[in-house]
Amino acid sequence: MKRMLWFLLIGLVVLPAAVAAEPESGAPDDAFYLADERSGYRIRFPDYAGSETRMLTVDGMAHEAEVHLLGAPAGDGGVLLFEVYVADPEARTLDILIGDGAGYSAELKGLEPEGGKAEVRASRLAWEMSLRGRVLHADIFSYDADGGMLWHFFDIYFAYEAGDGEVPKAEAPVRAVPVRANVSVDGRIVTFDAYSIGGNTYLKLRDLAMALNGSGKPFEVGWDGERKAIHLIPGAAYTPVGGELQVTEGRKAAKAVPARANLYVDGSEVRLTAYTIGGNNYFRLRDIAQALGIGVAWDSKTGTIGLDTSREQTA
Repeated sequence: MKRMLWFLLIGLVVLPAAVAAEPESGAPDDAFYLADERSGYRIRFPDYAGSETRMLTVDGMAHEAEVHLLGAPAGDGGVLLFEVYVADPEARTLDILIGDGAGYSAELKGLEPEGGKAEVRASRLAWEMSLRGRVLHADIFSYDADGGMLWHFFDIYFAYEAGDGEVPKAEAPVRAVPVRANVSVDGRIVTFDAYSIGGNTYLKLRDLAMALNGSGKPFEVGWDGERKAIHLIPGAAYTPVGGELQVTEGRKAAKAVPARANLYVDGSEVRLTAYTIGGNNYFRLRDIAQALGIGVAWDSKTGTIGLDTSREQTA
């Protein structure tokens, strides 16, 4: 093993000496050196917006750490979290672990850099559900052809906080782009016709209720026309009204109007961002899962968001 490195991320904006170093083949100028230029490893955050020192608590211990702040990824498709550039001639594979203070949420193992670069990507839904709004850390391991560890870079902290991608509530309609969302519900893959609005994925409320019917945490959807209110009743079986979970080909962009109806969960009002499209109400999966106490996880192997009704979702 060449070296064990704790918590060192020295970049072009931090260490002037790194500017004069020869860049690795194909590595852009805004890529940070991991440890220093001698390591042969660099990392690039495409949405980098700056950094700051914060006091973090890990395993009950408080310490200061540099956190790299990232803006909300542009577009409506998948999210490129970061790129790792490798100039170490002995390196063959990488293991990359991503998590927060509660543990790892993604373990990407056996990545083989192509052309000296490995990309770490997530689906838009996975980014919204598991990554956005949290201080995350990445641990990167490199291995030679025999599986021997070469380098281990610990605790590279980053957070998507320079722009949260939230869509402001407005009376004017906004553009909704049709997308297909695959969600694992207690291990069963369910496909949703969804819409992307301002970089966030919105699912039809009744589709989600149908998908959770028969699970450990079903919920009924009721409508109070007099009060213009939506009532969610946790634990109650959902009553289908027809058309749930239909997958339609060739959908086009639509106009989404901020929903005017109030939402109540078990009798208590909950304020969530929602839109009405074609007479149906669409919510973000993360918001509804949190309101109903449904556990959420990101399955890095399949690239899908998982709903686990056997555990609780925390904020």
